[in-house]
Amino acid sequence: MEKKILYLHVKREYWEQVRDKQKNKEYRIIKPYWIKRFKQNYDLIYYYLAYTSKKLIFEYNGFVRTAIKHKEFGDKPVNVFAIDLTKPLEVSAD
Repeated sequence: MEKKILYLHVKREYWEQVRDKQKNKEYRIIKPYWIKRFKQNYDLIYYYLAYTSKKLIFEYNGFVRTAIKHKEFGDKPVNVFAIDLTKPLEVSAD
């Protein structure tokens, strides 16, 4: 059976933080696009460094809904999906 993959593309700052184990969650604002995507069951996460083929691969371990305040989302707290990135599988530097 083919594995179902969640593709996430991120800025260098966040990719390096995850690679260096300084960050273990990725955030996406709760919007219809992401609600629809998370109705699917995934097996893996491909965490890409934007505009490159470099990726970190994680076992999909779900997400939680939470509220955070973050520079990418403005000055006020926003509701997000916090995607778990605690089960790394490999790094690809294609």
